[in-house]
Amino acid sequence: MKALASLTTIPDYTEANINGILSDLGITVKWGDGTVRTMEEFLELINRHQVSVDWNRQYPLMTVHVAVICVYYDTGDGILELQETRQTHRQTGISKLRRNAGIGETMKIDETPYETAMRGLAEELCFINPETYHLTPTPILSALGTETESGKWPPLRGVYHRHVFGCFLDKELFKPRGYIETRGDWSTYFQWNDTETLLTPSVLQWTDPRVHISSPELAEAHHLSLLGR
Repeated sequence: MKALASLTTIPDYTEANINGILSDLGITVKWGDGTVRTMEEFLELINRHQVSVDWNRQYPLMTVHVAVICVYYDTGDGILELQETRQTHRQTGISKLRRNAGIGETMKIDETPYETAMRGLAEELCFINPETYHLTPTPILSALGTETESGKWPPLRGVYHRHVFGCFLDKELFKPRGYIETRGDWSTYFQWNDTETLLTPSVLQWTDPRVHISSPELAEAHHLSLLGR
């Protein structure tokens, strides 16, 4: 078997490169059928240095760090939380129901979690001006992942480490009907939900300028779902 290097140190991999490595491992993949992600998306992730891969095992292991931003809006009558509700594939029409709290963005190796969180708000929700939202400056919770089969690129394995932020929006960013992010063939839908079923009042601790979310309560009351994201 040829020597296999981490893809984080070798940019510009191609489909032929990846298929050659997988073939040496006895693996054939059929990605991009509408139920899993495409080879092009995998290459983009690797060549943008957003994932490292250990190829020296039976099923290669991807290690990924993700910034998760829990987005809130205060209506005056209560606090709403933005949740990912479904993903729809443009070509096949396949729709996946989702119940994820928070906006997730994969970190690049030269980014801090905070920089990734800001990029995620810009790329997924088009929140360009940081003066119109209030993002916690450091993660309120960090969760180390455990190895599982990748749902996006089977049969590869994955470990996802999550760094959770809280974010409150100003009125000008609030869209009552939610938001749609389109990336490639996939459209992701985000809708507002009442936090009364998700949070206890003690979780939201108000400070200047808007909010700080207490991580112990948040982890206990709300973010068990993030561990399986």
